[in-house]
Amino acid sequence: MSTVDETALRDRLRAEGLGPSAWGNGPHDRYGAHDHGYDKVIVVAAGAVRVGLPGTGGGHDLVAGDRVEVRVSASSLIVIGNALRLTRGRRT
Repeated sequence: MSTVDETALRDRLRAEGLGPSAWGNGPHDRYGAHDHGYDKVIVVAAGAVRVGLPGTGGGHDLVAGDRVEVRVSASSLIVIGNALRLTRGRRT
C-alpha cells in the first residue's frame, strides 16, 4: 500500500490556514450521506476511499496523495476501500 508523509500533509494544510486532524478506518467501512457546517479538505495518507457527492451524482476515487475539497453546502458520503488513513482540514 502506498503512503505519503502525514506530517508533511498536516504542515501543508496548516500553511493553507486549515486546522488539520488525522482520521482512519478499517476496510469497507461506510458513512451515509451527511454534511458539515464547514468546508472540508480531505487528503489521503494511505489506502483508498470513495467520496460520493449525492447532490451532483458525482464523486471522487482517492488514493494516497489525492485531495478533494467538499464545500459546506455539499452532502458527501464515504466508502472505504482498503484500510484508510487521511488528514482532513477544516476551513471555517
